[in-house]
Amino acid sequence: MKTYLPCFFLFTVLLFGCEDQEDPMPINNNPVFTSNIGVINDRIGNVPVVVYGDEARGILKAYVGEDASGNELTFSLVNGGYPNSLLDSDGNLWNVLGNGVSQNVVDSRLARVDHLVGYWFFFPSFYQNVQLSDGTTILNTPDSPDNAEWLINTGSIAFGSFRDGIRSIDQPEFLENLGKNVVEHPLYGSFESDELVTVVHYDGLSRIYPHRILEYHEIVNDFIDDFYFTISYCPLTGTSKVWSRELNGEITEFGVSGLLFNNNLILYDRMTESNWSQILDLAVNGTLVGKSLSDFEVAEMRLTDALSLEGRLELLEPDASTALEYNISTYEEYKTSETVLFPLANRDNTMPAKERVIGVTVDGITKVYRFSDFESN
Repeated sequence: MKTYLPCFFLFTVLLFGCEDQEDPMPINNNPVFTSNIGVINDRIGNVPVVVYGDEARGILKAYVGEDASGNELTFSLVNGGYPNSLLDSDGNLWNVLGNGVSQNVVDSRLARVDHLVGYWFFFPSFYQNVQLSDGTTILNTPDSPDNAEWLINTGSIAFGSFRDGIRSIDQPEFLENLGKNVVEHPLYGSFESDELVTVVHYDGLSRIYPHRILEYHEIVNDFIDDFYFTISYCPLTGTSKVWSRELNGEITEFGVSGLLFNNNLILYDRMTESNWSQILDLAVNGTLVGKSLSDFEVAEMRLTDALSLEGRLELLEPDASTALEYNISTYEEYKTSETVLFPLANRDNTMPAKERVIGVTVDGITKVYRFSDFESN
């Protein structure tokens, strides 16, 4: 296992350079912001998918393009209809969270397809067969395990912190009755309009987790009614995931292990202390090695747009148990810098390293869509 000692400990991960770091990966050019918005109806393997992109709102989402009976649907964009943005070929309206809005589908949800939103650079390291919307295929050599105790190559593991050096939020509190309370909030009232958040929707409730806070903690152990889940956010890869906290019939918590695999967060569970790869959804070391957990639908968007979602809304409060003020985004420079901090199994410069894209995975193929792939109807 390679060890990389940070030059200073601000959340124990060095953001902008370190003597032990290998050659940085260059970025082609800075992403150009446009206002692309639209819907792509596609087929990956034998599965029809619909992909929705709205660059101004920071949203990339994907669903199976079928109704509840398995009949294939095509979708179009409802101009100006946010958050009710998708119209299917049967005339039914759906919102960006995949919830039915029209009377015929009001209690329905579009089926989930495996997808992940994040920076382009990590896709060739985690996925063997990557395809772009223009037909380009990038085939990568598998990063095979080199240690009997791990399911991943330990040569691609880096040390970013000690265990729990980045402190998870284990008793989250939420702001309700949003609106005036947000504007007058000492933190949220100072947010810029493009602040990104992760949204978890369950049983009519949308919980909003700002990336600004997640950057400082990376993990929130939460529950809604009898749904116990962990939300993880890796600021180095820009990826959000939501997992079940149920292990072998018991509820556990997850914490930050301090290790990184291909620059991505490795969590550990506090019941067995097994290590879990965020992107792989897999226990890669420990007594539960090889076990996977159910992951759930998440959406990312700007805070201002999340606050306009319909239904009940709750916004994560800053963690009162710490002295953190969250006044700055710790990774602001990193998001547009020209380097990736730690070594990668595979590198590809087809597009800018930090360009935010969505990868949809079906039958071993991961198809990647950029905001520039979308055009208004």
